[in-house]
Order: sequence, then C-alpha cells, then structure tokens
Amino acid sequence: MASEPAKVKSIYHSGKDFWEANPNKALVICDNIEFRIKDAKRLISYIHTQLQVHEIGSEIPIALISSNAFWNLSAILHASITGSLLIPIAPSLSGGQVDNIVNGHKPCVLLITMDAYERFQQWGSEVLANVNTILLPNPEVINDEQESTSFDTKLCSSDIHLPYLLTHTSGSTGAPKAIVFSQQTKLLRAFSAIKAWGLDTADVFLTASGLYHSLGQRHYITAWLCGCTNIVLSSFSASGWINSAFKFKVSFSIPVSSHLYDLCREESFFRLAESRQFKALVSSSSYLSSKLRMRLFWAFGECFFEMYGTSEVGTATITSALDIHHNPQTVGKALPDVDIEIRAIGSQQNVARMNIGEIFVLSPYVCLGYWSGRKLSTVMEKHSYFGTGDLGFLDSDGYLYYSGRAKDSFKVGGIMVYPAEIEEVIMSSGLVILARVIDIEYPRLGSVAVAGIIPIDTSEDVQRLKRQLRALCATKLAGYQVPHELVVFSEPPKLPSGKSDLVTIDHIIRRSLAVSRP
Repeated sequence: MASEPAKVKSIYHSGKDFWEANPNKALVICDNIEFRIKDAKRLISYIHTQLQVHEIGSEIPIALISSNAFWNLSAILHASITGSLLIPIAPSLSGGQVDNIVNGHKPCVLLITMDAYERFQQWGSEVLANVNTILLPNPEVINDEQESTSFDTKLCSSDIHLPYLLTHTSGSTGAPKAIVFSQQTKLLRAFSAIKAWGLDTADVFLTASGLYHSLGQRHYITAWLCGCTNIVLSSFSASGWINSAFKFKVSFSIPVSSHLYDLCREESFFRLAESRQFKALVSSSSYLSSKLRMRLFWAFGECFFEMYGTSEVGTATITSALDIHHNPQTVGKALPDVDIEIRAIGSQQNVARMNIGEIFVLSPYVCLGYWSGRKLSTVMEKHSYFGTGDLGFLDSDGYLYYSGRAKDSFKVGGIMVYPAEIEEVIMSSGLVILARVIDIEYPRLGSVAVAGIIPIDTSEDVQRLKRQLRALCATKLAGYQVPHELVVFSEPPKLPSGKSDLVTIDHIIRRSLAVSRP
C-alpha cells in the first residue's frame, strides 16, 4: 500500500511502486476479466500516443465518455501523470445533454469508447463533429507494440495543485454544478478513507458507480493507492452486486442510497452480514430513512457506516453503530479535522444548539471550486466555511442531525415546514420506497404540504394505502405538516448517478394535482 505522499507526487506515482512489485495482482476485475499494472501501462501509453498524433500536449482539458472500467482507470492515471483535467461524462446521457456539457467545458479532445461513439453517431451529436475525437477500442486489441517509447512516466510529475478531475453534482434538486478537484484534494480524501476504514492491501472493493460520479472516482483512486483489487460492475443490479460480493469476498463498498434500497429487498443481501466478510459497508450520497438505516445497523453492526457530506467538501461526518446508540436520528459527529457550524438561514450568525439552521462545513478536503468554460468560475477558500444548502442542528454533545435541503422548506400558515421530517414519517411506514414532499398553493387554503409516494407493493389498493399513510401522519405530525394530498406513482425517474430525479418527480406531482383538483 502507498504511504501518504509528499506534495510533489502524483496519484500515479503514489501508488505505482506497490503495483509494480505485485504485477500479478488484479487492479480491476470487470465482467470476469482481470486488468493488471502492465495492462494499465499499455492503455496509458496508448492514450498518450494518440494525443501526440493529434498534437495535443499536457495540462489540457480532456473529456471522457466510457463505461469501460479499464479505460476509466487508465484515463485517471494518465491525467495524473500529465497534469491534464479529466472530464468524465455519463455514457447514458442523450446526445443533446453531452453537447451541452462539452460546449460548456470546451475540452481540447474527447476520448470515447467505440460503443458510445456508435450510439452518439446515430443521434447526430454535434460533439463528434466539433471536437477532436480519439476512439478507444476494446482494450484487448491494444498490444505492447502500440506503446509509445517516448512516454516515460518517471519523467512526468505533474503539479498536484492543478485542476485534475471534474464531477457534476447530481442535479437531483436543480441544475447540476461542475465541481473541479486537484490531485492534492483527491489524495487527501483517499488517504482519509483508508485511515477511517482501516483499509489495507488484503481488502477488495466493489464499485457500481460510474467514473462521472464522485463515488466512482473515490473507489478507483482509493483502491489504486491502497493496493486493493477493485471489482467494477458494468451496470448495477441488486443480484449482480450481491453475487459479486460473495464471489470475490468483497470487504469494502460505498453504494449510493438508491442501490442500498434495492439491495435491502433481497434476502441474500443480509446473508452477506452473516458472512462477516465486510470490513466497511458505507452509505453515502443521500440520507437513508430511519427504518432502513436501523435495519442495516442491526444486520451489519459495527461494519455499517453512514456518511454525511457534499461533493464540494467531501465527508464531514461518519455515523457508526455506537453513534446510533446515542440517538438513532443522528448523522454523526464531525471528523477530527472537520468543523461544523449551524447558522441562521441567510445569515452568518450561529444559532444555539438544538435549533435548525443551515449547515456550514470547514474542511481540508474542499474542492478547488466550480468550473465553467476552461476556468474556475468560483474559487473555494481553503480556510473558509462552506454553506452546504442543507438544514440541520447540533445537539449538546456535538452530534449533527439532518433536516433536509434549505430550498425545499416552506411555510404553511406562517409556520416553517421541513419536508424531510414528513418524508421520514411516511418512509417509517415500511409501505413505500420513496416519499417526496413539496408545497402546493391552493386558492382558498394557501400553501399546503403534498406528498408523492412510490409503494413497495404496486398491486396494493391505492386508496387503502393513502388512508394508512394519512392516519400515520396524523398521529406523528402536527396538523399543518400532514400532507393535504398523496400522489402515487410507480417508478421514480432516475439520474445517471442512480439518484432519484427530484426535479422531475416534483413536476409529476404538480401536474397530477393540477389535473385532479378543481
């Protein structure tokens, strides 16, 4: 395993010594194909050779459209060597969406796998005509003779403070933002994870998130630095995830919350808990319902953790089974090198303990800033608190509690309503897999809470389900919090990250009520 690097060492150079000393160990396994260090060097050299052919140098923005795990890892490592900015784009996006991203970020070149290229060509995407495009063939057809003899990684040592890797916020609650990271930040985050979970070279990772997702990036980079084999799924399915976990004796994974909901529907998932093979199973990206998180803590015990944080600042808190004994609702205490403040909404004034306000985080893991065109449009200050846009409060012992997004809150009859509190009650019924609460303006009633729900059992009588949920809300919530209407639909629209597309869900709820109400 790599030791924490000096500031001048790139991600590639921080991990390569271990892998060169263990040439037969698989870096990545995908679709039962093993990918080793010699294979990575071959693909890195191929990328570099193709850039030379196009007369494209180092420290430039490079877009990547690939669902191939081997090209993904090689592109990450190549960018770390040359100081380029890598812009991974989800292959599942439409041609128009890709055009918008590329036109907004203006990469010098686009690396794209053959399958993605053929698909976008059929759609008539503008990108393929307007940007230098390098096709990435099946990795197996690239042989050693295609390596560039002029590319010597020992002579390349990029500035780890330069823009290195870009990701977009999920866009689940609005327009996605482009966030850019330096290698230094990615290194700090990776070594923090290795320390927090006690990872070592014997561990096996399981990755079901794409490289365009910050969790996918975290898995690829941390596994490389830790000397761990990374099992990568080409696409997520609950059965595929579970089977891979058993087959490869996986000991570490950070599934997105939507994947965890799917996994928990499978009894075989909980047999993984009985096997005790996991060192750490970590939930991230969205807050879990109390019922689900308690089930996971009960099943996996000290091996299950929940993280709270944002793409911009990284992990801010970690919740363990011990924290749940303090209070089942907490999202944990701040990490030792992180500080959290709760400030009045729209103010810099701190609020008293147990009072809800906006969560502000001071973290050494903060990103460089937001990216637009070929420059930072907003620069994050390393020693300033970042306003997360989330609501929450701290108790007297310093434990943090999450209360939803600030922009989702609204007033009913002059009283502030926090949708997360209502959604939590609905989810606790065990009858639904998703609850989304918004406000609707009625001519006579004014603003009221309404909820969109997706039942676990889609064959259940809808009116009966609504009566059950209204009765539960009436016993658990104040009158002004009880949803005035419940909208039932079958499947949540999803984003490429796997998160529910809340913007589209809100439109569905509003459109349904506009038709049904007088």
